[in-house]
Order: sequence, then structure tokens, then C-alpha cells
Amino acid sequence: NISKFIFTVKIKDSTAPVLGTTPANININCGDAIPVAPNITATDNCDPSVLVTLKEVTNNGNCPGNYTITRTWTAIDDCGNTASKSQVITVEDKTPPVFGQIPADLTINCESPVPANVNPTATDKCDPSVTVTYNEVKTNGSCPQSYTLVRTWTATDACGNASTATQMITVRDTQAPVAPVLESVKSGEDWSLYFFKPMASFQPDLLCVGSPF
Repeated sequence: NISKFIFTVKIKDSTAPVLGTTPANININCGDAIPVAPNITATDNCDPSVLVTLKEVTNNGNCPGNYTITRTWTAIDDCGNTASKSQVITVEDKTPPVFGQIPADLTINCESPVPANVNPTATDKCDPSVTVTYNEVKTNGSCPQSYTLVRTWTATDACGNASTATQMITVRDTQAPVAPVLESVKSGEDWSLYFFKPMASFQPDLLCVGSPF
């Protein structure tokens, strides 16, 4: 007597591939070089040649210099089993603009003209069009001809990072007044016809020329 048994063995690949090590999440400054995505390999218990794909997605932040890059590596074997790993690169703009040449502080006499505003420029690693604003504050001194001017320039990039530069102009009245000298009058002439004449140095003896009032 012979008995025959027939059974079917089904082999199913339900195990996902195993991806290699992927880079860790990182934060970098806007304008710095973004690391190149490495080639990640994967192994599988049934498929000797696992396909690994890379997808990169950029998500904008609250300003042009802030954004994230998400890199996702996906391994797929011949049976459609998949495994994925991701890296998030966070790019942030935290660096303020940099001013070019700023006028130096200076002190001038009140009769000299005050230099005009030079409108300095500023550059930024991430914003090609930095906004520069200008403000001037005058502080009075001990007399109307003595005062200070503080000029402040503020450079702001698209992400709100700002830097300031200032110039102080000190205006002083250091010139002594020119004393008047009485023009000589002849005896008997009306003093109301007399007039003042400017002179280079003060000569008090000339203030009493002619008849007294």
C-alpha cells in the first residue's frame, strides 16, 4: 500500500531591507555650505541588489533665510518591501548685515559746514537687498552754537537681523568774538554819526575816543 502526500511550500519575502547609517539632523547658518547627500546602501535577506532612492524636500520658513531640507532615503527590495530613514537640515539666518565704510567721529567749529549724510551700504550673507535706515539726533550744548549730532544707520535683512553704526559730530564755538573799535570823531561832531569798525584784536583804549556821552 502506498500513501502519497502532497504539500506546497510558499516562500514569502516580507522582511524589509536594512538601510545603512544616515547622517544625523543638523542646524546650519544661512549662507554656509549645505552638506552633500551621501550614497546610502541597504542589505536584504533575499535581494542582493536593493534599490535605494533619495528624495529631498525643502520647506520654507518665516523668512527667505530660514528653511528646512528633509532628505529621505528609501530602500526597496524585489518584493516591494521598503524601509526609510530621514535627515532634517535646518537652515537659519541669525547673522546680521555688515556695514561698509562708516564716517569717523569728528569735531568742527560752528562756522564750518556740517558734512552731509553719506548713506553707507551694508551686505548680508543671505539677503542681497538689505534695508538701511537713517536717524539723526541733535543734542544742544551750553550755547546755541555748541551741540552734537549723532547719526545712526540701521541695516536690517529679510529675517529681521539688524546691525547699527553711528557717527558723532561735535560742533563747538571756539572762536572768540571780535571786539568793536570806535571810529575816531572830530571835535564838535555829533556822536550819533559815529559807527563801529571790526578789528582783529581787542584794544580797550580805543573805546573811549572823543567826547564822553
